Amino acid sequence: MIGREALDHLMTHHGRPAVTLTLPCFLPEPGVRPDPIRLGNLIEAAARRLEAMGCERGLADAVLAPARRLVGDPAFWASSRRGLALFLAPGFERVISLDRPPEEAVACGDRFRVTALLPEVVPAEPLFFVLAVTVGRSALYRADRRGMREISADLPQGIAAVTGRTDYQVGAQANPVSAQRGGQTGALAAQALGPTPSEERKTALLHYLNQLAAAVRAALGASSLPVVLAAQPEVAGNFRKQAELAALWPDHLPVNPDSLDFGELHRRALALLEERLTEDDRKALERFDNLAGSPRAVAEAAELVKAAHWGRMDTLILAAGRHVWGRFDPDSDRVETHAQPEDSDDDLADLAAQDTLCHGGRVQVVDPARLPAGAAAVGILRY
Repeated sequence: MIGREALDHLMTHHGRPAVTLTLPCFLPEPGVRPDPIRLGNLIEAAARRLEAMGCERGLADAVLAPARRLVGDPAFWASSRRGLALFLAPGFERVISLDRPPEEAVACGDRFRVTALLPEVVPAEPLFFVLAVTVGRSALYRADRRGMREISADLPQGIAAVTGRTDYQVGAQANPVSAQRGGQTGALAAQALGPTPSEERKTALLHYLNQLAAAVRAALGASSLPVVLAAQPEVAGNFRKQAELAALWPDHLPVNPDSLDFGELHRRALALLEERLTEDDRKALERFDNLAGSPRAVAEAAELVKAAHWGRMDTLILAAGRHVWGRFDPDSDRVETHAQPEDSDDDLADLAAQDTLCHGGRVQVVDPARLPAGAAAVGILRY
């Protein structure tokens, strides 16, 4: 997890040597710990690159020492993570656990590579809410891509909280003498003795859901963020009629939320919302397509790098895991690109991303299949 302030700190660090190590992490098999071994291999690869750069051995060892200490730290590897990013420089170290597995890579130069972090930047606002409802309880959660936390809200906790009786008692007490009134069954019994157990249960459920809907509206206030409902079909259908919530998501999770652990409830809600959460990506790609053929839509790598450097980039769209190898000389405004990385090459896609962010532009990382064939990046210029 990383915030924008920490990302800015990494992007503004300049000075050689700056080492970036990224590593996808895997659940180890019993008795097998592959991740420390793979990190050790990355460290040795970084040591060789630093030597090739002319870095003095003692300085290289000092820079890589924090990473080497992690290799032999069992407590560190006991924590669960999907990926790891290490940023190392003289007098500087930062270790970040990632929620998404990054590319296994080593970079050595005069700046850090931050592309692997971009999907991990914590959003400034929550992305959605999850409302979990059963006949016995309710809970409202504030959620984003990473997880969710319960909001302290004054929600009624089940039918018992609004009727004083449990769901079982509603059914059992509604018609206590029905078994003693021989000959009175069906409609006649209902006329003689009032509502049937099922009718009274339905009335109590609606009363509870009506109060819950009012409490949820009060808790959400003016928020327009989507609300995902997790409830069994009867509860969900009746709540939707009572709710009057414009932000209530059209689809719900048809489950008893008490049957799911916290992480699984979040995962299912996130999957339900995935189309909404990728809406910004879709809109950016649509904008690019609509501008195709105009000077504001750029797909040529050299033009992307220069536009980002000079603050002309509005939105840069990167293909996940793709690179643009080469060199950029801002003094001559000259960009040189290579099909394969050469000595002293930089990842120009990462450089363009950093320049875009530093000038207030937006960077989005998408599936490579969503960009024009073979493109590592495209961009929309401000002018």
